[in-house]
Amino acid sequence: MGPATKASTFRRNETVAEAGEEIEAAMESVGTTYFNDDAEIAKELTRDCVTKYEALLTKCEGDVGRKEKIQRSMGLKIEQLKAECNLIDTAHDD
Repeated sequence: MGPATKASTFRRNETVAEAGEEIEAAMESVGTTYFNDDAEIAKELTRDCVTKYEALLTKCEGDVGRKEKIQRSMGLKIEQLKAECNLIDTAHDD
């Protein structure tokens, strides 16, 4: 893995971590005046992560090995992020 690939991977992981933190912040702000803003930020970052992940997979269409490696390394993180983000929609209904 070259320096550019390592840097790109680091940025993707950093973005996923940031989205996770924003989801956590939104969940902590349920019932407060900050919830709507926190929820929108979390959703936006999650959409951004999913879009970038899907674009990366599309970019690897010709290289099955690389695509599978990316799916193994990031697929579960992305699915978890999406599931946690979906919790935001039900958090304010309680």
